[in-house]
Amino acid sequence: MKSGSRYVVTLLGVAMLVVAAVVLLLRHSVPPPKAERVIAYVGRFSNFRDTVPLSRQKPNPFDKMHEAVLRQYLNELNARLTTTTFTLKTFDNRRDPRVSDSLYRYAIAPDTTIVMVLDNTWGEHLQPAAASIRQQRIPIISMNADRGNADYGDAALFIGSDDDTPQDVATFLRRALRCQQIVFITEVDYPLHEAYQQIFAHDSVGIIQQFDIVGKKSVEDQEMNLLFRRLRELFARSPEAATAPIVINAHQKWGNKIIEFLDKNLNDATIVAPIMALDVAVASKIGGNNNQLLVVSRPNDAVSRKLSNDLDELRIAAPELFASSSAPFFLKRCQDAVSILAGMPGVDSVPPSRAAVGRYLASLRDSLLVGEHDLYEFNGNRLVKDIYFTRYRGRQYYSYPIQLNADRSVIPNLFFGVDVLDIYDIDANSNTFKSDFFYWVKVDTGHRDAERNLIFQNLLQNESSKELVMQKIEEDIEYKLYKVSGTFHHDFALANYPLDQQELAIKVEILAPSNELKISFDQSSLDEDAKIFERFKVQAWNKLKYYVTVDNRIATTMRGDPDNQEGKPTVFKNFSFRLLVERKLLGPFLQIVLPLILIGFVAIALLYVTDISFENLGEVSVGTFLGIITFSIALSNITPSSDYLTKADLLFWVTFMVVLVSFITVIVVNSRFRLEQLQGVSIRPISYALTVVYPLCVLWVLLWY
Repeated sequence: MKSGSRYVVTLLGVAMLVVAAVVLLLRHSVPPPKAERVIAYVGRFSNFRDTVPLSRQKPNPFDKMHEAVLRQYLNELNARLTTTTFTLKTFDNRRDPRVSDSLYRYAIAPDTTIVMVLDNTWGEHLQPAAASIRQQRIPIISMNADRGNADYGDAALFIGSDDDTPQDVATFLRRALRCQQIVFITEVDYPLHEAYQQIFAHDSVGIIQQFDIVGKKSVEDQEMNLLFRRLRELFARSPEAATAPIVINAHQKWGNKIIEFLDKNLNDATIVAPIMALDVAVASKIGGNNNQLLVVSRPNDAVSRKLSNDLDELRIAAPELFASSSAPFFLKRCQDAVSILAGMPGVDSVPPSRAAVGRYLASLRDSLLVGEHDLYEFNGNRLVKDIYFTRYRGRQYYSYPIQLNADRSVIPNLFFGVDVLDIYDIDANSNTFKSDFFYWVKVDTGHRDAERNLIFQNLLQNESSKELVMQKIEEDIEYKLYKVSGTFHHDFALANYPLDQQELAIKVEILAPSNELKISFDQSSLDEDAKIFERFKVQAWNKLKYYVTVDNRIATTMRGDPDNQEGKPTVFKNFSFRLLVERKLLGPFLQIVLPLILIGFVAIALLYVTDISFENLGEVSVGTFLGIITFSIALSNITPSSDYLTKADLLFWVTFMVVLVSFITVIVVNSRFRLEQLQGVSIRPISYALTVVYPLCVLWVLLWY
């Protein structure tokens, strides 16, 4: 009895130890709950001036797009954080400045879980809330507003402001176009009007004549005709005015009509306007009389690989929100906002408070932030943006050969394009593929050496050729056309072989930093050609997608160039022409998958035979075992080599284990029992188990591994 009690106590003790161990294991394996912090998003989801009641208005697609992207990027940030989870909470200002101020004062300020605001409204809506933002010390990143000169306090940053456009235009006129006088057409009620006046006076840009207009949602024909009559009178009275640059500070209702009038009535004219002054469809028709339109625009380059893939996924999930050609630009702005938040020191050590976020945003003024995807430089409270001047001429457009950098110094613009003729001979064993293509460069004749900063990063020189096909000079632009036939290195990702996808890339590396050389694509390099897949002769592969990306590399120098300022991070551009391909399944299925599965099922089928004597199954069992060994030799010759297990390797080892179990079962049973005893031996449990487990393992390898 005592021994029985002792046995029970021992069992209870062991059970308690097991329970304690499990509890400790769970405590250490399950992470503690994250602290929740809220990011407020203020948008213009509805319009109080609309005749449709607010309750029946559909949310503004522009803000729904930003909401979807910000939620995705915050979720990606949350996946990297261990102590904090950021959630997005939306607010609608109804396009009413009074509502904006009320939101900041009575909805956002009292909610202490809100640590920062992402405001996507216009300056006319945000500025009336400046006092509330300053007094309540609310950290804010404005994504789309001008009027950043108002006093919002120290914790306000503007990453989408056009407040610097007048300075950009004035500097471009003086340094790139080398002109001293202009004709100025301006909306006097637009906030940038006064900034233009002050900067033109400061930079000694003379105004031959100024035409004042008033911004309106609809412009009467009488008003438009009056302006056109005054312009005709000026050009008739002062012919030199028609040769001076004509600067337009207006919105599209005025700008489209003005630009069409000038292009129709002038010859050899230069028109300068910001992107918001015209519609792209109007700009693309400019230049019939040798006129040129210079637009202060956002870059039309390809976006990064991540943004390109994100955009594809978002367009599949919500095509109605992301159909616009401007969607990549706004995705980048959302990425910038979240990257700035992610750059906060200690963001993953202690859940941030509103005061801590405010101090962080204040510290970014007049400073440089190295983000995950880009370099962020702030001038005061405004993010310094890339400045691009696009030339529309002869119903074509391309970037102007002279550009300004972030410091507004004149730098050359290397304009290039690539026309890929063919991609072929994909060889996973040598980690290479071959391609033939044309590429061309256009550069200002005063900066011909800029071309040397462009190299093909993964081109194997000893197996390639480069031929100069054409060279000519038009006005001040030198044009060169090359043909390249080459072998390119590619690191093949073979974990999913033979169900693998590969993204082949022709990589172009720019050795000069972005503040010394602007790089622009010929738009034809970006436009999708519906027949481009027909050019690529990639046998045994399905062609899925062809696209162009530009990714930033942030470093203090590129390839040890001593001319770069040591210790100061800068951005180097890397361009890639990418072809996504998927291996056709039929060939590998017949060569690898089907033979292995058949060998595995033959080995299992042997165990269902009633007579399991060695005399009956021995030769077949040994033959199956030798067959899998022989197949392993052939497998090594038909599969590409890799440093890790592929699906094909794992499928082989699963099948090998099934064959081995079958073979050993036959050997062991025959070694333990005499021939007359084998009639009573059942190996059904083993055969049933293999019949269930093997197909499941095959499915797991092919579908989920």
